[in-house]
Amino acid sequence: GFSVIWINLQSQIENFLDQWLPALEKDHSNYITVAIGCTGGQHRSVYLVEKLSQRFTAKWLTLKRHRELEANDARVSANPTPSNLFQKTKRQHG
Repeated sequence: GFSVIWINLQSQIENFLDQWLPALEKDHSNYITVAIGCTGGQHRSVYLVEKLSQRFTAKWLTLKRHRELEANDARVSANPTPSNLFQKTKRQHG
């Protein structure tokens, strides 16, 4: 299952983003990138990115990308960069 370590990490990332996204928006930041990586990039980091995306989609436009999964689907070796991407671009209106 999803270990306590990853649950705590998710909570801490959510708290950090809750605190700083409004301030960054006031500072006219157009986007924020949050990259999550782990060995393999196919299980824990994918799950965490999905949870973060679900959590922030109601208030923010979010984009997500799972590089390792895409690389495996294309049978291309992946770069040694973070395997997943969660990106806040701007506040949703409404």
